Amino acid sequence: MGDMKGLASPRRKQRDPGRIPFYTIIFACVISLLVSWFVVFEMNARTESEVREAAYRELQQTSALFADQISNSINSIDATLRMGSYLLSERSSHLDKLIEKKIISLEPLVMLTFVGPDGRVIETNEGPDPNGADLSGLEEVRAHLDNNVDGLFIGQPMLSPTQSWVFHMSRKVTGADGATRGVLIASINPYYFACFWDELLKGDRIAALDPAVSLFGFDGVIRTGSHHLEQYLTSLHPQQAIMDATSSGLTGRFQHQHAGGLRESHFTKTMDKPLIAVASYSSRAIGVRVAQQQREAYLIGVLISSIILATSCILLFAMNTSRINEKRASAAEVRLASALDVIKDSFAIYDSEGRLCAFNRAFAASFNQRGDASDLTTINTYLATGSPASDEPGSGVVGRVRTRRPVSGNHTYSPDRQNELNLGDGRWLRVESSQTPIGETVVYGADISESRRREAALLLHTRQIEAQAQKMKELAELADRAAKVKSSFLAAMSHELRTPLNAINGFAQVLGKSAMAEEPRHIATLINQSCRHLLDIVDDILDFTRLEADRVTLHPSRIVLRKLFEELIETASILTKDKPVKARFDIAPDVPTHIVADLRRLKQVLLNLVSNAAKFTQSGEVRLIAVAAGEMIRFEVSDTGEGIDPSVGTSIFEPFEQGASSGRLRTSGTGLGLAITRRLVNLMGGRIGYESHLGRGTTFHVEIPLIAGRAQDEAPGASGADAPLPPLRILIAEDAPSSRLLLRMVLAKQGHKVDDFENGKTALDALLKNEYDLAILDVQMPVMDGTEAAETLRASRHPSADLPLIALTAQVLDDEVERIRATGFDLVLGKPFMEEDLVKGIRKVLKLSTKPAQPQLRAAVSLHGQRAPELVHDKNA
Repeated sequence: MGDMKGLASPRRKQRDPGRIPFYTIIFACVISLLVSWFVVFEMNARTESEVREAAYRELQQTSALFADQISNSINSIDATLRMGSYLLSERSSHLDKLIEKKIISLEPLVMLTFVGPDGRVIETNEGPDPNGADLSGLEEVRAHLDNNVDGLFIGQPMLSPTQSWVFHMSRKVTGADGATRGVLIASINPYYFACFWDELLKGDRIAALDPAVSLFGFDGVIRTGSHHLEQYLTSLHPQQAIMDATSSGLTGRFQHQHAGGLRESHFTKTMDKPLIAVASYSSRAIGVRVAQQQREAYLIGVLISSIILATSCILLFAMNTSRINEKRASAAEVRLASALDVIKDSFAIYDSEGRLCAFNRAFAASFNQRGDASDLTTINTYLATGSPASDEPGSGVVGRVRTRRPVSGNHTYSPDRQNELNLGDGRWLRVESSQTPIGETVVYGADISESRRREAALLLHTRQIEAQAQKMKELAELADRAAKVKSSFLAAMSHELRTPLNAINGFAQVLGKSAMAEEPRHIATLINQSCRHLLDIVDDILDFTRLEADRVTLHPSRIVLRKLFEELIETASILTKDKPVKARFDIAPDVPTHIVADLRRLKQVLLNLVSNAAKFTQSGEVRLIAVAAGEMIRFEVSDTGEGIDPSVGTSIFEPFEQGASSGRLRTSGTGLGLAITRRLVNLMGGRIGYESHLGRGTTFHVEIPLIAGRAQDEAPGASGADAPLPPLRILIAEDAPSSRLLLRMVLAKQGHKVDDFENGKTALDALLKNEYDLAILDVQMPVMDGTEAAETLRASRHPSADLPLIALTAQVLDDEVERIRATGFDLVLGKPFMEEDLVKGIRKVLKLSTKPAQPQLRAAVSLHGQRAPELVHDKNA
């Protein structure tokens, strides 16, 4: 064994485990197997009964809950029908007005139709029906008009003209004189009742039983359901199994054969309606659940049987294997001693009194330079007593040994690396110790020299990384400060440009509308156009800055496509009025009449493309098209201009690119239009691209996600002109004399009495002394600015505290506008402003009504309606 001493244990005498008779072991094994499998079969029989009873209770509860929910929903709709019938008994009442005033409420997926005594539609919840569709053939109409049914009537499901399933509930409408005024019908989408249960029955435990709930009438015909509803509705035959089962009482249990197999069902009749709520589970699925739970008992039986058999085998072969194990243990001791002697880590054993009794070569080499294992008093004292070793040279230990912590339990407690030894020649050793059950201590030491070197290198590398991270943090802070400076500079420049532009643009408008010669008026128009062009450049720079900083937020709203297209084509017509160019738009028949998107940003995208097409087209046509593309809507803007050179590629969408290398004419501008357009399209979750042919024109296409509905949306119609504003007494506060003069001229021309002031302080004093209809305050003024004046006025208890306030500002950034509005202004109007914008703002804050609009076309899905036809607009038509 070389340097190993006393490692092998003395061999113990072989114990005779005794001899157990062979047949006794076999008999005990068989009896144990029989008893265990008897218990398994008994448990499975009880499990099947419990599972089926639990499933039936779930059926009963589901049926009762469904009946309650159906009864409540029917009662809610019936309450609407009762109230509507009562109110419609007066000839002055109309459905759309009653709903608009919230006198009656309308559930989702429900539509109301009022049918006259002749069976023709008088009106719906959307308004009067000028066509008067004939519904005299409906079951619900005949039941009240011919059979004189006065109460609630629930009809069978049917397909509407729009190929969607509905079923109807109806009540007769009787006038004050007792005469029949007609029938009020509620058209209900079956999914109104089914959607809640479709979600409820998706639970992990219930879904495994293939559950379904269905609603039947006493005629055995289904009204709605949660499972394969579309399949049920396409076959409206009375279900004889339902009719037979429900004839026995108000609730009960039955089985019926379905296309998917035998099903267990439970029915509950509603107390006050001719309806039956049915809940059903698949019999096969219940059997699967029973088998799943029984499988656990079988697995337990198999496990117990395996244990019994294994135990028997162990007992049978115990005596034969005992001698073999003894030989293997002896050989293992020899191998262990040899292995420990050749490993590089130190290993030693101390007896219960702390004396060294065994060690390997690595242990001796680590603590004695002479290789003699008999003189290890230093490490022996260190481990046995815990006293610190001497650090003086020649004291018997190489290097410095740290103070050892006392043994805690079976392991040495060594936090803060207290058990690491420096051997003095660049080597480090980690020493650990454990106590055996007989009180001996096992000591082992691992060479951690390489680990310590790597640790030092890692520490150095970590410090370098921390230094680099600190430098990167400083650079990031510097970049952030630069971005803030840039934003402040752009905001200041926008303010300083918009203030003089307000006066230039406003006076140009006034001159253009005054009675003057054609040439000066034309010059005023050119001034106005140049002013708008400069304002567009400022807006482009601000928009591009917002998009770069991810500070643009979308505000989706309902957009009527036709109205939007008419405005865009009108803009194109103005841009091409001096050129032989036609501007027109097409809307494909499959495109919804409205979509949901951010109106401002979508209009900005399309207006940029339409304006570019109009500028670059000298003759021919500019066309705007909308087509459906799956879940997207595709807009195309095509022109017959000179086209774009293929070498330009996608660089046309980069900032400050104007397609100088293309075949297009060079125009003025910032080159940010298409860059902003692409970023806005990406923000809306869409994509943009183009196709171009030199000499034949270019087509830009934009696709954005489609969120639209054909039901309940209105097509745009011609609206009446706004009524003129009544004479008002208006206070204006503006420190710039030119802007103050412009406001006075515009308002005085409209017949208003105007008082103007140079700062917010004098304006506030006037507001607290005099009575005004409206106040228009500039935001930035000396002495007291507009926001401070607004806050002071709102906080006062003066009668003028609720006076409508309009803010004028050249700060048009979103966060700045929100800050101004929060100080008490009803409306924020940016500079420069158009005269019509000022009029609209005054009308809005005063909540003045306009002339009634002309009747509008509707595009709604009802029992009798069809979608309004699409039109094609041509500016030269």
